[in-house]
Amino acid sequence: MDAIRQTVATGYTQQVEYQLEVAQATKWYDGRTALMGRADGGKQLIVYIARDITDRKVAEFRLRRERNLLRTLIDHVPDYIFVKDRSDRFVASNLAHAAVARSVPADLIGREACEVFDPDFVESFHADDAVVMARGTAIISEERVMHDQAGSHWTLTTKVPFRSDEGEVIGLIGIARDITARKQAIEALRASEEHLQMVIKSNPVILFEVDPQGVLKFLQGRGSQLVGQDMPALVGLSIVDAFEPLIPNIRGYFQRALSGEETGTVLNIANRILDIRYSTLQNKTGENNGIIGVVTDITERIRADRLQIELEKEQEIIHLKEQLISTISHDFRTPLSIIKMNVTMLETYAERFFRRAARHTDSADLSPDPADGRAPRRCPHAE
Repeated sequence: MDAIRQTVATGYTQQVEYQLEVAQATKWYDGRTALMGRADGGKQLIVYIARDITDRKVAEFRLRRERNLLRTLIDHVPDYIFVKDRSDRFVASNLAHAAVARSVPADLIGREACEVFDPDFVESFHADDAVVMARGTAIISEERVMHDQAGSHWTLTTKVPFRSDEGEVIGLIGIARDITARKQAIEALRASEEHLQMVIKSNPVILFEVDPQGVLKFLQGRGSQLVGQDMPALVGLSIVDAFEPLIPNIRGYFQRALSGEETGTVLNIANRILDIRYSTLQNKTGENNGIIGVVTDITERIRADRLQIELEKEQEIIHLKEQLISTISHDFRTPLSIIKMNVTMLETYAERFFRRAARHTDSADLSPDPADGRAPRRCPHAE
């Protein structure tokens, strides 16, 4: 009725959309009124035309809902999403992308990139944009270093051509993600691994890891000369196949360590004395997930122990000599008593010396030195 009144009052055609409940369904109509002239008696003639537009309104509601869903989606993802035309003007932008320019999406629409971003930042991606629009080819997940007011950062970028209904390239659609933190974490991990490998290779130890099936998963250390080949080449092989010729009963050590027992052995390999220890490797839930082992070259320590024993021998002998000389110089007129006293002293110190040497040799778990392998002889006077 308002449309009719407006037509009567103004003489102009009026249009109105309205809905009605028809047969328990909502129907939308497009109504139009127009002044047709005057009838006899001076009354104005109004024509009213109504058209059912329900299908169109349903399509509009659906499109509006989809646009709202899309807008909500792109504004709440951390990725930078944007659309540009061939003139390098933005026709769409999400919140994350606009935030890089310290702006909001609506303020970017219709503006060129060089108007809202730092020139160095624009330069870092302009060449890619030109290639996508000129060739109509996509750039998929490429890492780029970007430069803006905050400094340099890494992005993972995807750009695809934006085409018209006829297939003509009319712009591009871009999605970029800031991966600076991930790149820094990867670099820190790489540096940590390099440092760990340097530490391992700089010490006379070999570290190894074996999975529950007995396959070597890790093998590093300063010991290639001991195994006879490059250790990385052994990773992926069975520990039994790789080391059984060098380490007798290695299968038994592996099984005992896998069952939870810490075990080890000392072996002489390639003229080096090695202390090999095996321990269970457990995962976060406490389940046995293989074994880890440490091979330590203790050759120099054993040699030092031997030298210490020899030094103690020399010190004992020097002490005996000093006491003997002191006694002789003090009472040289009674040679018989001196002889008897020193025989007793020699017997006492000889027995004490050989008992101590035997204890040191047993604790070092060493085979007799070929150069000094004879059993100690008692003093003839003690028999």
